[in-house]
Amino acid sequence: PLPWFGPNLPAALKARITSGDFRIAGDISLAGFTPTRISADGAVTGFSGQLEGAEESLTSWETVRWDKLGVNLQERSVSLEKLSIDNYTGRIHINKDGTVNAQKAWQAELALEDDAQVAEAAPPAPASDQDKPWSVSVPLIHITDSEIDFKDESLPIQFRTVIGDINGDIAGLSSQADSPTRVDIKGSVDGYAPVTLAGTAAPLLDPPALDLALVFKGV
Repeated sequence: PLPWFGPNLPAALKARITSGDFRIAGDISLAGFTPTRISADGAVTGFSGQLEGAEESLTSWETVRWDKLGVNLQERSVSLEKLSIDNYTGRIHINKDGTVNAQKAWQAELALEDDAQVAEAAPPAPASDQDKPWSVSVPLIHITDSEIDFKDESLPIQFRTVIGDINGDIAGLSSQADSPTRVDIKGSVDGYAPVTLAGTAAPLLDPPALDLALVFKGV
């Protein structure tokens, strides 16, 4: 049960896990008692998370399942054959100042800011194998029967709608610069007005890139 991990969440996180079960099965390869490779299948089911002081959950889902997860700690690579998201419910609320509701889950702490300033002033550490960036490859993220409660209070006229019947794929998620992620997701408002999100993205690059079109028709 995921709520058991509540006391171990960071103090700066102003949200809590209200329900959910975690299951995993796989293998860990060791070299001198040090993990080198991890392979596993697993799922998180019945999950919901809630902001402090909020009556509704920030996010929830029926099942998030991963197939053939592979982690190579020596090569610093992560691969996942497929990630399936079923019956996801999320809330994206843009506040008047342009911030997003999820940002309020984290509280700025002076100690963290001080640590960052000290790190900036310190001389750079010598390069090592651990400085090698991680490579990530997720060929397919499949989304079914999901919905998003979308609200934007930063507009001159406040806009809010629930996008339901969300189904689609996010294909080719990768940290390679020459491998754009393809997005093709469809949904509807009130069961009749179609909504599409389509295009390409490179969310794992620095800086990230987005070329997506979000289209509402007949609303």
